[in-house]
Amino acid sequence: MKRRWQFELKLSRPAAGERRPALLLPALASAVLLVVSPASPAQTDLRFLVFDAVPLSPPVERGADTDPPQPGAPPYLTEELASLPRRGAEPVELTLVSMARSNAGISENLSEEDVARFEAQLQELERKGDSYAPALAETLLGLAAVFEGMGNYAAAVPLYDRASHITRVNAGLFSLEQEPIIRRLFNNYYMQGDLVAADEQQEYLFYLQRRNYGDDSPSLLPALGDYAAWNIQASRSEPISPAAPPTADALVEDEEPAPSTTGVAKPPPDMVEFRLRHLMQAQAQYLHTLQLVALHFGPDDPRLPDIERSLAITNYLYTTQAVLVEGVSSQSLSGFDQPVQRLGFNEGRRSLERRIEYLQRRADSDPVAIAAARLDLVDWMIATRNRSNVREILRTAYQDLKQAGASEQQLAALFNPPLPVALPGFLAEPFSRAELGIPAEAALEYQGFIDVEFMLNAFGDTSSPKLLYSSENTPEAIVDILLRNIRRGQYRPRLQDGEIIGAEHVHARYYYAH
Repeated sequence: MKRRWQFELKLSRPAAGERRPALLLPALASAVLLVVSPASPAQTDLRFLVFDAVPLSPPVERGADTDPPQPGAPPYLTEELASLPRRGAEPVELTLVSMARSNAGISENLSEEDVARFEAQLQELERKGDSYAPALAETLLGLAAVFEGMGNYAAAVPLYDRASHITRVNAGLFSLEQEPIIRRLFNNYYMQGDLVAADEQQEYLFYLQRRNYGDDSPSLLPALGDYAAWNIQASRSEPISPAAPPTADALVEDEEPAPSTTGVAKPPPDMVEFRLRHLMQAQAQYLHTLQLVALHFGPDDPRLPDIERSLAITNYLYTTQAVLVEGVSSQSLSGFDQPVQRLGFNEGRRSLERRIEYLQRRADSDPVAIAAARLDLVDWMIATRNRSNVREILRTAYQDLKQAGASEQQLAALFNPPLPVALPGFLAEPFSRAELGIPAEAALEYQGFIDVEFMLNAFGDTSSPKLLYSSENTPEAIVDILLRNIRRGQYRPRLQDGEIIGAEHVHARYYYAH
C-alpha cells in the first residue's frame, strides 16, 4: 500500500526574489486551505492577502487655501490614475471558494432530499440484480455529486470507485470511458487536501491516455499539456506537518525554537524528491510535446511558441528552487526513467530565444506577440543578472512594433504601462490576484489601502521604498509585507520614445484584501 501524506494545498508566500506561475486550479487549491488549515482566531488571517495597485499622481502638500482632508483620506493631495472593480465586492475567501467549487464542477444548493432520491434509485437498480448496469454507474456518480455539493467529499470517494469498476467491466480495463470519473475523483481528492491521492489519479489518467493513443500520436498532445501543467502545480504545493504531542522541552515557558542556520525551512526528504520529480516530468512532457508538434505539423506550427514559453517557466522554477533539491539528481530518483535534459537558466533562455525565432518566421505572426516575446526574454535576462544587451533588445522591440503600425496606446500599454511590471512577467507576482487565480474583473472587498513611493533604476531594481500613508486600522504586518515585497522586487524598465526612462519615482496606492 502506498504511503499517504497530508498536504496544505496553498500558494505559499515566496522567499526573496521568488515568483510563482499561474496554476492549473489555483482557486481550488486556495479554497482547500480554508478547509484544512483554519487561521487562529487570535491572529489576522493573511493567508490570502492580495494587493491591488493603482498609480498615483505625485503627492502635493496641502496649502492654506485647500480644503482639509476628508476622514480616511491622506493629508496630501493626489489622484488615482486608474480604477479597480467595485460593484458586487466579496471577501477574498468567498471568491476563492466559489471559484474552486465551480472549477471542480460541484453543484450548489443540494440537500438530504437529493441524497434520498439518488439512494432510492440506487436501491431500485440493485433490486433488479444487474450489478454492472450502466445506469447503476450513472446513479452512483449522481449521488457522489450530491455529497460533494454538500461538502462531504469523503462520502463520494467509494461511490466513484464503484462507478469506475462498473465502467471498466463494461468498457474494458483500459477504456477512456473512465476519464470523466478519474477527473472527478482527482478534484475530490484535491478538495480534501490529499495531494498524493490526487497525483495518483493524474498519473493513472495519463497512463490510460498514453496506452490508448500511443506516444507518437498527435492525439496525445492535449494529455501531455494537461499532465505537464499538473506536474508544475504539484511541485509548488506545501506539506502539512501532522500535529505531534508536545515534548517535555516544548512545555518550557517562553522557550523559543532554535533559529534556522540557513534561513530556509527545507521540506522533508520525501517532499524534496516529489518536487524534483514533478518538475523533471513537466520538462520531459513539454519536450515530448515540442517533438510531436514539429513531427506532425511542421517546425512553424503556431503552438510551438507557447510550448517553449512553458518549458522556460519549468526551467526557471527548477533553478530558483535549487535550495529545495540540493543533493538530489535525476539519477537518485528511484524509477525515474524519462529522458531529462539539463534544467537551468541557460536552457530556459534558449527556449525563449527559439520562441522569438518561431514568431518571426511566421508571416501571420502578430507584431504585438513578437514584442511581448522579446519582453519575456528581457525579463529573463534581468532576473538572472545577464543584462549585457537588454537595452538593444528593448529598443529593437519598440522600434519594430512602431514600424508595424502600432498605435501610441499599444506602445504605451506594452512599454510604458501606468505601473511597472514585476519581473519576470511570465510568473504571477507575489500577493497578487494572479497568484490566487482571481480574475481581474472580480470585485474584492478591501480592508484598506497603503500609499507608497519608491525609486527604480534603469534595470528595474528598487530602492528607498517609503510609506506615505495607510488607512485607519491597517495592521503594521501588512505594511511590512508590502514594503518588503517592493524592496525585494524587480520591475521591467519602462520606455519613452524607445529609450529606457532610467531612474524614476513610482507612486502607487495598494488596496489590500485578505
